[in-house]
Amino acid sequence: MIYLLYVLLVIPVLLGVCVVRAVLGKKTQPPARSFDGYSDDDLAYAEKLSEMIRYKTIATDVGGEQAQFDALREKLGTLFPVFFSRVEDIRIDGAYLWKIKGKTSGKSALMLAHCDIVEAEGEWEIPPFDGVIKDGVVHGRGAFDNKGMLCAVLSAAERLLEDGFTPQHDIYVASTQNEETSSAGIFRCRDYFEQNGIALDSILDEGGAITCDVMPGIKNDMAMVGLCEKGYMDMRFTIRGSGGHRFSGRPACRPMSLL
Repeated sequence: MIYLLYVLLVIPVLLGVCVVRAVLGKKTQPPARSFDGYSDDDLAYAEKLSEMIRYKTIATDVGGEQAQFDALREKLGTLFPVFFSRVEDIRIDGAYLWKIKGKTSGKSALMLAHCDIVEAEGEWEIPPFDGVIKDGVVHGRGAFDNKGMLCAVLSAAERLLEDGFTPQHDIYVASTQNEETSSAGIFRCRDYFEQNGIALDSILDEGGAITCDVMPGIKNDMAMVGLCEKGYMDMRFTIRGSGGHRFSGRPACRPMSLL
């Protein structure tokens, strides 16, 4: 009983401290950064992303046009010619799936970066599908979520393959067309892997951003890495032991199972 009283007293105190700190805490802003211009490589990457943004690849499950996804796929072939000359193009309904063949087929890896976007509703200071490059920033719907990552993955693979790189194991790159709605594309990719007996050793999915001054005590740029960002697991626990306060010296519980 005494422990319950302690809890009831401590919780309001902690909540009060949180409220006071939130109200009175010093609000800081990230330091302003000057833009000194693009390097040649930076500009090339920015222009590729700009081109990708111009396709209105709105998630197909909410009325998007498949023609936009097909046109983007053709454009990617011109933006990353070495990549597409080296990969196996696996046709999946609702997704792009490409295989970079490795030296061995075991321990395959999968990289994910969806290419669909949500509707560009409301008023925009810069048109959402123009892919404007301004003040060191590529503007447009999907630049952050998640064509930016797709551009980064394909750009990295392009450079490696240009240099003659061959991975030790097979690498798959998947870009789904309905992540924002049903995620049906990635389920069909999963079915393909299962039907062909392909076991994935690792998966790299969509991540966050490199941000500044978003956590107390950290003033530098920081990238947060999430492990097992999404998943599902059933666990069954069986606990055996003597419970209760044992005042009588006798076991006070029997084996129990929690699901």
